[in-house]
Amino acid sequence: MYKPLAFIGGIVSAASFIILAYAIGDFNKEIGKVIVMDIIALGCLLPAIVLRLYSNR
Repeated sequence: MYKPLAFIGGIVSAASFIILAYAIGDFNKEIGKVIVMDIIALGCLLPAIVLRLYSNR
């Protein structure tokens, strides 16, 4: 029941940080690491959503 909300929250959280960081620009090394981790998180989250959708069938 709550998994779709968790998926949406994860996507919004990671994507918004990436978008804000690039919109502001001129970020330091530490923020760059967070951006890389958010990209990895999105890369894991999107296949998890697909697997979840196909497992319900």
